[in-house]
Amino acid sequence: MTWTNLEKTIKNVAPGGRYMPGGCTSQWKVAIIVPYRDRENHLKMFVKNMHPFLQQQQIYYGIFVIEMPPGLAFNRGLLMNVGFKESSRIHNYNCFIFHDVDLLPEHIGNIYKCGDFPKHMASAIDTRNYKVYYKHSFGGVNAFTREQFIRVNGFSTVYFGWGREDDDLYQRCLHANLTMQRLPVRIGRYKNLTHPRATLAERNSELYKTREDRYVSDGISNLTYKRIKLEIRPLYTWILIGI
Repeated sequence: MTWTNLEKTIKNVAPGGRYMPGGCTSQWKVAIIVPYRDRENHLKMFVKNMHPFLQQQQIYYGIFVIEMPPGLAFNRGLLMNVGFKESSRIHNYNCFIFHDVDLLPEHIGNIYKCGDFPKHMASAIDTRNYKVYYKHSFGGVNAFTREQFIRVNGFSTVYFGWGREDDDLYQRCLHANLTMQRLPVRIGRYKNLTHPRATLAERNSELYKTREDRYVSDGISNLTYKRIKLEIRPLYTWILIGI
């Protein structure tokens, strides 16, 4: 499906991928933060599914796609932190959902909102037989209020390549004395779009061992980047950054 056809198909979306429900006031203004690289088909599937899903829930939301230029090692945590900062400049969001582009929710009862605790939403993924991957699993899709995300100092930005930044985030929540909520597996069900599986970056495992030394100094507190482009596209807001 072309972007032109998608833009004709998806209704009621304001430029930048924003939606405001009519006839009610939403408690949560939700920024959906999507770290992105070289997955155009996944991004098309994501917006095609997410806009109707979120509108059915009457969620006030905007979708933000954050990208790094080709040639730079992918840094998921950095892109998440940038999404938090940039979306906050655009609108007064009070709930932030950090969302991988290859995961699509399957259960309408999985409400895209925040609460009293950081929330692990993708608790049951089809490629893992809809089971919790491991005890401290905290990846894929997470929800934080603004205050919660600042309290944990966001994601670590030292993990380049695949792996460990979500485990680090879980430990940051524990360090900040925040209880984590995990959705029941019957609700937190997600479809994982097909792609080649990445392997864990060996350096990330070594960095994870020293995570406690960086909880305060590494995150949104020391975030540095250059915004190269910002485009208000019909179905999402696209931001390209450099480091």
